[in-house]
Amino acid sequence: MSKGKKISVGIIALVLLVVAIVVVRHVMYVKQLSTVRIEKRDGVTKYIGAEGVSFYSMVDTPNKVYTLMNTEGDTDAYQIAQQIYVIDKKTGKMNEFYDTGYSKWSFSGVAQVFGDGRYLGWEESTADNVSTVKVYDLDSGKIVANLKDMELADFYEIVDDTLHWKEQDNKAKSVRLNSN
Repeated sequence: MSKGKKISVGIIALVLLVVAIVVVRHVMYVKQLSTVRIEKRDGVTKYIGAEGVSFYSMVDTPNKVYTLMNTEGDTDAYQIAQQIYVIDKKTGKMNEFYDTGYSKWSFSGVAQVFGDGRYLGWEESTADNVSTVKVYDLDSGKIVANLKDMELADFYEIVDDTLHWKEQDNKAKSVRLNSN
């Protein structure tokens, strides 16, 4: 084998080694993120993510917790998430429940989640402050409300199959959820 071919083979081997190391590190990082430690003490349950991970805007159901996640190094001036995650309360296994499809730097995504155990809702906002509120029936696995061009609201509540919210002008609004 000529000297040029040996150098080429060496470079290819080095590149493959670097790629393999990057892939293994990524898989280990994803696995670390996908498991949540659950601590129960004095009637309080804590969900602890990997180092640098924090949870906010959570909806607690009997067997699962739906949440938004912030990772270390996020520099957003406001909390906005691109995915909603679900944590199994028994195993601590965390999976992605919903992905907005927005990139991290788009300033668009899920601003908050809310729910009542039967329904999971979320407010999805764009960088242009256009909001869509979606409500998902956890039993049927279907979106039962998709309210577009909503005014931003600070508060959502689901009571007796009805979504209630207060708009910025302080007017109370509601819509009946159709889960059929």
